[in-house]
Amino acid sequence: MIRHYGKNSIFTAKQTLRKTIAAVGRNLSQEEVDSQSQIINAKIFKSDWYAKCKRISVYVSTVGEVNTTDIITDCLNLKKRLFVPYFQRNDVHMDMLELVDLKSFSDLKTYMWGIRQHPVYDDSLSWLKSGALDVMIVPGVAFTKQGHRLGHGKGYYDRFLSEYRQHFERLPFTVGLALAHSIVTELPFTDTDIPMDLVISND
Repeated sequence: MIRHYGKNSIFTAKQTLRKTIAAVGRNLSQEEVDSQSQIINAKIFKSDWYAKCKRISVYVSTVGEVNTTDIITDCLNLKKRLFVPYFQRNDVHMDMLELVDLKSFSDLKTYMWGIRQHPVYDDSLSWLKSGALDVMIVPGVAFTKQGHRLGHGKGYYDRFLSEYRQHFERLPFTVGLALAHSIVTELPFTDTDIPMDLVISND
Protein backbone atom coordinates (compact mmCIF):
# COMPACT_ATOMS: atom_id res chain seq x y z
CA MET A 1 0.00 0.00 0.00
CA ILE A 2 1.26 3.48 -0.91
CA ARG A 3 -0.30 6.41 0.89
CA HIS A 4 -0.11 9.91 -0.53
CA TYR A 5 0.68 12.22 2.38
CA GLY A 6 -0.02 15.93 2.41
CA LYS A 7 3.05 18.11 1.87
CA ASN A 8 2.94 19.49 5.39
CA SER A 9 2.96 16.05 6.99
CA ILE A 10 5.59 14.28 4.86
CA PHE A 11 8.61 15.49 6.82
CA THR A 12 7.04 14.60 10.16
CA ALA A 13 5.90 11.20 8.91
CA LYS A 14 9.40 10.38 7.65
CA GLN A 15 11.04 11.42 10.91
CA THR A 16 8.58 9.36 12.94
CA LEU A 17 9.17 6.28 10.82
CA ARG A 18 12.95 6.67 11.05
CA LYS A 19 12.70 6.72 14.85
CA THR A 20 10.41 3.68 14.87
CA ILE A 21 12.69 1.63 12.61
CA ALA A 22 15.78 2.68 14.57
CA ALA A 23 14.19 1.59 17.85
CA VAL A 24 13.52 -1.88 16.47
CA GLY A 25 16.99 -2.09 14.93
CA ARG A 26 18.70 -1.36 18.23
CA ASN A 27 17.32 -4.65 19.57
CA LEU A 28 18.97 -6.69 16.81
CA SER A 29 22.17 -8.49 17.69
CA GLN A 30 25.14 -8.33 15.33
CA GLU A 31 24.73 -12.08 14.86
CA GLU A 32 21.18 -11.56 13.56
CA VAL A 33 22.31 -8.78 11.23
CA ASP A 34 25.10 -11.00 9.89
CA SER A 35 22.73 -13.95 9.47
CA GLN A 36 20.24 -11.89 7.46
CA SER A 37 23.08 -10.34 5.47
CA GLN A 38 24.38 -13.76 4.43
CA ILE A 39 20.96 -14.72 3.08
CA ILE A 40 20.66 -11.43 1.20
CA ASN A 41 24.17 -11.72 -0.22
CA ALA A 42 23.48 -15.26 -1.42
CA LYS A 43 20.46 -13.97 -3.36
CA ILE A 44 22.63 -11.32 -4.98
CA PHE A 45 25.36 -13.76 -5.97
CA LYS A 46 22.79 -16.05 -7.64
CA SER A 47 21.12 -13.26 -9.63
CA ASP A 48 21.48 -12.72 -13.37
CA TRP A 49 21.83 -8.96 -12.99
CA TYR A 50 24.82 -9.40 -10.69
CA ALA A 51 26.46 -11.96 -12.96
CA LYS A 52 26.08 -9.69 -15.98
CA CYS A 53 27.05 -6.35 -14.45
CA LYS A 54 30.52 -5.02 -15.12
CA ARG A 55 30.30 -1.63 -13.40
CA ILE A 56 28.64 -1.52 -9.99
CA SER A 57 28.45 0.82 -7.01
CA VAL A 58 28.02 -0.63 -3.52
CA TYR A 59 27.61 1.21 -0.24
CA VAL A 60 30.13 0.43 2.51
CA SER A 61 27.97 -0.84 5.35
CA THR A 62 27.92 0.56 8.87
CA VAL A 63 26.51 -0.84 12.12
CA GLY A 64 22.88 -1.90 11.73
CA GLU A 65 22.91 -2.13 7.93
CA VAL A 66 22.97 -5.15 5.65
CA ASN A 67 26.66 -6.08 5.61
CA THR A 68 28.21 -5.47 2.18
CA THR A 69 31.75 -6.65 2.92
CA ASP A 70 31.27 -9.95 1.08
CA ILE A 71 29.66 -8.19 -1.89
CA ILE A 72 32.55 -5.76 -2.19
CA THR A 73 35.12 -8.54 -1.84
CA ASP A 74 33.36 -10.67 -4.45
CA CYS A 75 33.16 -7.78 -6.91
CA LEU A 76 36.88 -7.18 -6.57
CA ASN A 77 37.72 -10.87 -6.92
CA LEU A 78 35.59 -11.03 -10.07
CA LYS A 79 37.34 -7.92 -11.46
CA LYS A 80 34.14 -5.91 -11.71
CA ARG A 81 34.62 -2.14 -11.80
CA LEU A 82 33.52 -1.24 -8.28
CA PHE A 83 32.66 2.21 -6.93
CA VAL A 84 31.85 3.25 -3.35
CA PRO A 85 30.37 6.49 -1.97
CA TYR A 86 32.50 9.50 -1.11
CA PHE A 87 31.15 12.36 1.01
CA GLN A 88 32.66 15.74 1.81
CA ARG A 89 31.65 17.87 4.76
CA ASN A 90 29.37 20.79 3.85
CA ASP A 91 28.77 19.34 0.37
CA VAL A 92 25.30 18.06 -0.50
CA HIS A 93 26.62 16.00 -3.41
CA MET A 94 27.90 12.43 -3.18
CA ASP A 95 30.48 11.01 -5.57
CA MET A 96 31.36 7.39 -6.28
CA LEU A 97 35.06 6.56 -6.28
CA GLU A 98 36.54 3.34 -7.62
CA LEU A 99 38.01 0.64 -5.40
CA VAL A 100 40.73 -0.96 -7.48
CA ASP A 101 41.68 -3.88 -5.25
CA LEU A 102 41.31 -5.46 -1.81
CA LYS A 103 44.07 -3.28 -0.38
CA SER A 104 42.21 -0.12 -1.35
CA PHE A 105 39.18 -1.56 0.46
CA SER A 106 41.19 -2.21 3.62
CA ASP A 107 42.67 1.31 3.37
CA LEU A 108 39.27 3.02 3.63
CA LYS A 109 38.97 5.36 6.62
CA THR A 110 35.97 6.07 8.84
CA TYR A 111 34.47 9.48 8.16
CA MET A 112 31.08 11.11 8.75
CA TRP A 113 28.32 8.99 10.28
CA GLY A 114 30.77 6.13 10.77
CA ILE A 115 30.98 5.49 7.02
CA ARG A 116 34.26 4.19 5.62
CA GLN A 117 35.47 5.89 2.45
CA HIS A 118 38.63 6.85 0.57
CA PRO A 119 40.90 8.87 2.88
CA VAL A 120 41.34 11.61 0.26
CA TYR A 121 39.35 12.60 -2.80
CA ASP A 122 40.88 11.47 -6.09
CA ASP A 123 39.08 12.84 -9.12
CA SER A 124 40.68 10.22 -11.37
CA LEU A 125 38.74 7.51 -9.49
CA SER A 126 35.34 9.13 -10.01
CA TRP A 127 32.79 6.96 -11.76
CA LEU A 128 32.12 9.77 -14.24
CA LYS A 129 35.62 9.44 -15.67
CA SER A 130 34.84 6.00 -17.08
CA GLY A 131 31.14 5.95 -17.91
CA ALA A 132 27.75 4.78 -16.73
CA LEU A 133 27.02 2.28 -13.96
CA ASP A 134 25.20 -0.98 -14.60
CA VAL A 135 24.02 -1.52 -11.02
CA MET A 136 23.78 0.56 -7.87
CA ILE A 137 23.31 -1.15 -4.49
CA VAL A 138 21.71 1.28 -2.05
CA PRO A 139 21.16 1.37 1.74
CA GLY A 140 18.05 2.70 3.42
CA VAL A 141 16.20 3.06 6.69
CA ALA A 142 13.06 1.44 5.28
CA PHE A 143 11.71 0.05 2.02
CA THR A 144 8.46 -1.21 0.61
CA LYS A 145 8.53 -4.35 -1.50
CA GLN A 146 7.34 -2.17 -4.38
CA GLY A 147 10.64 -0.29 -4.26
CA HIS A 148 9.91 2.89 -2.34
CA ARG A 149 12.80 3.87 -0.10
CA LEU A 150 13.24 5.97 3.03
CA GLY A 151 16.79 7.21 3.53
CA HIS A 152 18.40 8.99 6.45
CA GLY A 153 17.08 12.37 5.31
CA LYS A 154 20.19 13.90 3.74
CA GLY A 155 19.06 13.26 0.17
CA TYR A 156 22.43 12.04 -1.09
CA TYR A 157 21.21 9.03 -3.07
CA ASP A 158 18.14 10.69 -4.57
CA ARG A 159 20.29 13.66 -5.56
CA PHE A 160 22.96 11.39 -7.05
CA LEU A 161 20.40 9.44 -9.07
CA SER A 162 18.75 12.62 -10.30
CA GLU A 163 22.11 13.97 -11.48
CA TYR A 164 22.95 10.59 -12.98
CA ARG A 165 19.76 10.67 -15.05
CA GLN A 166 20.69 14.12 -16.34
CA HIS A 167 24.02 12.75 -17.58
CA PHE A 168 22.79 9.52 -19.15
CA GLU A 169 19.02 10.01 -19.62
CA ARG A 170 18.43 6.79 -17.72
CA LEU A 171 19.19 5.24 -14.36
CA PRO A 172 21.32 2.24 -13.41
CA PHE A 173 19.54 -0.85 -12.11
CA THR A 174 18.96 0.10 -8.47
CA VAL A 175 18.86 -2.46 -5.67
CA GLY A 176 17.90 -1.69 -2.07
CA LEU A 177 19.10 -4.02 0.69
CA ALA A 178 16.81 -4.36 3.70
CA LEU A 179 16.89 -6.17 7.01
CA ALA A 180 13.54 -7.74 7.88
CA HIS A 181 12.41 -4.97 10.23
CA SER A 182 13.08 -2.38 7.52
CA ILE A 183 10.37 -3.72 5.21
CA VAL A 184 7.16 -1.74 5.64
CA THR A 185 3.82 -1.74 3.85
CA GLU A 186 3.79 1.98 3.09
CA LEU A 187 6.09 4.99 3.05
CA PRO A 188 5.64 8.75 2.90
CA PHE A 189 7.24 9.98 -0.31
CA THR A 190 7.61 12.97 -2.61
CA ASP A 191 8.32 13.38 -6.31
CA THR A 192 12.05 13.64 -5.58
CA ASP A 193 12.17 10.22 -3.87
CA ILE A 194 13.41 7.79 -6.52
CA PRO A 195 12.16 4.20 -6.10
CA MET A 196 14.38 1.15 -6.38
CA ASP A 197 14.06 -1.39 -9.20
CA LEU A 198 14.47 -4.21 -6.69
CA VAL A 199 14.44 -4.60 -2.91
CA ILE A 200 16.12 -7.65 -1.39
CA SER A 201 15.51 -8.85 2.15
CA ASN A 202 16.12 -12.15 3.90
CA ASP A 203 12.60 -13.53 3.37
